Amino acid sequence: MTLDFTTINKIVGMDNSFKMPAVLMDTMFDKEKRESTFKHFAVIVRRQDEMATQEQIDARKKFTEKAKAEAVATLVDGEAEEWSE
Repeated sequence: MTLDFTTINKIVGMDNSFKMPAVLMDTMFDKEKRESTFKHFAVIVRRQDEMATQEQIDARKKFTEKAKAEAVATLVDGEAEEWSE
C-alpha cells in the first residue's frame, strides 16, 4: 500500500479531498478515531521504510568490489583486474 491521496482518503474515511479540514478536525477531537488513524498511517510508513531499506540492501549487494573495479576500468578504458582487500 502506498501513501497517496486515495489511500489517505480511505484511511480518513472521506470521498472528497475538499472535506479534509473538517474531517481531520473531527478526527483530532475523537480519541478512538485519532488513534486508529495514526495506527493506519504508522503501518503504511513502516512498510514503506522496510521496502526502502530492502532496496538499499539489494543495491549494495549488486555493487560489489568486482563491480566497482569493472566500472573504474571502463572509465579509464582498461581491463578490470582481480584484486581483494
